[in-house]
Amino acid sequence: MKIFPSKISVIFVVVTLVYSQFLLGMLSDKIIGISLIPIISLVVALVFLSKTKVFTKEIIIFVLLVNSFFIFSFMVSDKGEYATYKFIFIILKFTVYVLLGALFGQKKELFAPAVFNILLIFFIYSMFFCFVNQSTFDVNNRVFIGIFNPIWIGRIIFEFFLISLFFLNKKLWVNILIFTGCLFITYMTGSKGALFSLILTVFYWYYANEKINKFYFTLTLLFFILFCFLIYTNVDVDSYVFQRFMTTVPDGTSDELYNESRIIVWPKTFELIVSQDLIPLLFGNGIGEFGSFYKGHEYNARFYPHNLILELIVEFGLIFTTAVFIYMVKIFKKSKSLYKLLFLYFLLNSMFSGDILLNEFLYLYMGCLMSKKVTLNNNYNFLRPVKIKSNLKFQNLIRTRP
Repeated sequence: MKIFPSKISVIFVVVTLVYSQFLLGMLSDKIIGISLIPIISLVVALVFLSKTKVFTKEIIIFVLLVNSFFIFSFMVSDKGEYATYKFIFIILKFTVYVLLGALFGQKKELFAPAVFNILLIFFIYSMFFCFVNQSTFDVNNRVFIGIFNPIWIGRIIFEFFLISLFFLNKKLWVNILIFTGCLFITYMTGSKGALFSLILTVFYWYYANEKINKFYFTLTLLFFILFCFLIYTNVDVDSYVFQRFMTTVPDGTSDELYNESRIIVWPKTFELIVSQDLIPLLFGNGIGEFGSFYKGHEYNARFYPHNLILELIVEFGLIFTTAVFIYMVKIFKKSKSLYKLLFLYFLLNSMFSGDILLNEFLYLYMGCLMSKKVTLNNNYNFLRPVKIKSNLKFQNLIRTRP
């Protein structure tokens, strides 16, 4: 299989442009304007595909409905500086990434190689950076690469691994080599959320694959649980592995960070949610209002629970949150595409880290799941794209159980 398509298409170029933000972002923590790259990418796609029906009516209606609720949520907020900032950027990010995903979902054979090429460079650079600077890291001094914190680094490298494993016809030794490198980077970053999300995603694929005997699946799961238990009971509690990967908050964490950690914020947020009045419970407290809701006084700054469900319920209410998740479950169950693995991976990540602004790749893969095959005219290609030989081993693996 060729990594680079012999003929360059619009989609291949746009995918490369979107993911180039990772290459620019890894070079310096002072770089600005990264958030404009997806917007520019969508504009480029629309210009070259201007005579083509790219998006279905369902996608357009969905984007408009969600944005309408964003507008409603902003109207009931305090309309402060942070609420305004969050409102503007969630409108932009959600719209742009869903539409880009709807475009990319039409040509998996172009999307996967383009992403692989870009993230391979990021992977190699991350490996080199971690190896050279490994003596400087400890439990409370984690690796940052350019603008990317440990959480983002973990997400990116395991997205790269999933692309290699499920989308491309890579040999076993190549995937083992990539996974080993990902584990080394994960060890240095201490990003357990991304690792846990990867494990759950792979187990979902294993479970949903009708070709795999469920007895062997159960046996594998039990061995994995036993393996984790043995590690947990035999690793020194003062070691880096135990402190970084087997505790919710490492020893030595400052009181300020501890009080803002998930182990404190999640239960307190749940208590506040169930004790509030019916109207804000159903319709939310307004976009950007999580900080004020949690702290009990006006707080016009960024603060979020690192859990997408809690954030959506507090700011947008139970009605919106329930409707969105019902729709996500619907498109997930309906889809037979491998994109659902990446969607699941980023959805799981959103349960452990980030807010609705920082989980934009969840919207990208949501758009991929919603994508429909459309007939593209000659403007679709600069030149005729190459076809990638599919991996028979992974064909028809993603099916929901009856």
